[in-house]
Amino acid sequence: QQAERERQRALEQEAAATRVIIEQAVVEGERQACLAQAAQTQAQLASELNETLAERARVEQEKTDAAAALLASEQAFAAAERDSLALIAEKLVQQRLATAAEERAAQAIARRLESEQAAAQSAAARAQAEQERQETARQREQAEKLVLQDCQAKAAAQKELLAGVQAHAAVQRKAAETAQAMARAKRQLLERESERLAADEQALAALRDQLAD
Repeated sequence: QQAERERQRALEQEAAATRVIIEQAVVEGERQACLAQAAQTQAQLASELNETLAERARVEQEKTDAAAALLASEQAFAAAERDSLALIAEKLVQQRLATAAEERAAQAIARRLESEQAAAQSAAARAQAEQERQETARQREQAEKLVLQDCQAKAAAQKELLAGVQAHAAVQRKAAETAQAMARAKRQLLERESERLAADEQALAALRDQLAD
């Protein structure tokens, strides 16, 4: 039994050692895989870096070529500008000469315009005075017409008032005549009534006398 236990212990130790070896092998494999992956990644990064550097160099070259072309264009433009400035300077000299002549002509025209303007102002003043005179005459005529119309209106109003007074007087006369006629009729009626009463009194007295007899 002692031997069996020792053999069993030896087997367990051997199995434990085997497991350790296997685990170490697995770890080593994983490490090697990681190293390989890192190497591949580094190689890929190096390739991408080379491509980036090449692209940057190409872009820089294009920029250099473009700058050179731009410089040449600017130089040509500057030369054209110098020629243009020379032409402009020549034209300016000609324009100054023409401007001086035009100024002299303009001064002559201005003097003529001043003379014509003075004549026009004088004519306008005369026309204004004539217009004011005509306006004054028109206003005076209009005022006279208004006065005449006012007098005519007053005369018509007085005629209407006189006609109204005459009509009222006629009505008053008619009313007076009617009142007088009514008074005469009343007097006649009273006279007849008095005569009738007197006759009645006489008849009554006669009747009384007859009754007394």
